[in-house]
Amino acid sequence: MDKQQFIDILLKRSNFSTLSPQEWDTTLRILRRTDLVSTFGYITGAYNSEEILPKYFQRHVRAAQVFSDAQTRQVLSACALITNAANNIGIDLLFLKGAAYSLGQTTNSRGRLFSDIDILVKPEALAPLETYLKANGWASKELNDYDNKYYREWSHELPPFTHLATGVSLDIHHTLLPPISGYQVDLDDLWKNKVTLESGFSIPNHPYLILHSAIHLLLNEDVEKGFRDLLDIHFLLIEFLSNSNIEELNSVFYRSGFEFEFNLLVTLLNECFGRNHFIEHKADSSKLDFWKRAYYKSIFPAIPELDDKSHSVSRLLVYTNGHLNKMPLGLFLKHISYKASRSLAKKLFGEFVFK
Repeated sequence: MDKQQFIDILLKRSNFSTLSPQEWDTTLRILRRTDLVSTFGYITGAYNSEEILPKYFQRHVRAAQVFSDAQTRQVLSACALITNAANNIGIDLLFLKGAAYSLGQTTNSRGRLFSDIDILVKPEALAPLETYLKANGWASKELNDYDNKYYREWSHELPPFTHLATGVSLDIHHTLLPPISGYQVDLDDLWKNKVTLESGFSIPNHPYLILHSAIHLLLNEDVEKGFRDLLDIHFLLIEFLSNSNIEELNSVFYRSGFEFEFNLLVTLLNECFGRNHFIEHKADSSKLDFWKRAYYKSIFPAIPELDDKSHSVSRLLVYTNGHLNKMPLGLFLKHISYKASRSLAKKLFGEFVFK
C-alpha cells in the first residue's frame, strides 16, 4: 500500500470490495497511528453500513466512535468550565484547534480526537487568568528553571494546566507563534473577525482556523500527527470555499508574513488530495518542491508499508526547520544542546536523575 492508496481508501475513492485482508490490516494500523479511526467511520459512512467493512474492522470503528463521542461531550463540558473562569475575571477568550472545530461543528470535527483544549487570550489577561486557575482547581505542569524560562520568555503559551477534578489539559496561548520567531500574526484582525456561536462560545473565523492549523503543521517541529492536521485543513478549506474564494484566505496568510507557507500548504494539499483549482504559486518553485517532498514524506506514520529510505532524513529536516521557525539559530543550538544533554543523562543514570 502506498500513501495515495491509503488516501483513496480514507476518502472512499476506492472500491472496498477489492481490498485484500492485508490492505485492510494496513489501513487500520495507519488510521490508529493518525487518530483517524472514528473519522474514517464518518467519512465513509461505515457507521451506517456494516456490509462495507470486515467485521473486526467494524468493531474498531464502532469502539472509536463511542470514544470520540465521549470525548466530544467532555470537551463541551470543559469549554463551559473554562468560559466560566474567564467570565468570572472579565476576560475574553477564543477556543482554538480541536475545541474550536467541535464547538463550530465544522466538517472535520466529526470523529476527531482531542489531547487537550487550546485557548487564546490577550497578553494582558495571562496573569489574572493564571492566578484564578491556580486558586480554583487547576495546576500547572511542574517545570525546571530552564523550561520555565522557555515558556515565560520565549514561547507563545503558558506551561500546560490540568484540571485536578476532571483531568482536562489546557494550553493557554497569547499569540499563535513564539514572539522570538520573528513572525507577527495579525492578532487585531483575528480578534476583530472572531465568530461568536449561538452557544456563546467564541472561535476564530474559517480563514484563521485554517491559518492556525497550517502554522501547527508547517512551523512546528513535531509532525507525528501531520496528516491529520492536513486533513483538517482539507475539509476546512472545502467548507470555506463553498462561500468564499481562495484570494480571501491568501490575504490572511500574506498579511501575517506567511506567503511561502501558504504556497507550500496549497502544493501539499494538491499533492495529497488532488485538488487543482488553487491559485498559481508565486514562491521559488525549487524551494517549494523541496519542502513539499519533505513534508509529504514526514506527515505519514513510519510503518514499513508507507516508509521509504528517506523518511528519517525528511523527519529530521522538518524537525530542524520547525525549531528554526520558532527561534533564532543561536538560541536553537543552545536549546537543542540542552535537551540532548538531559536526554543523555537520563539514559545513562535513570529517569529521576534530575529529581
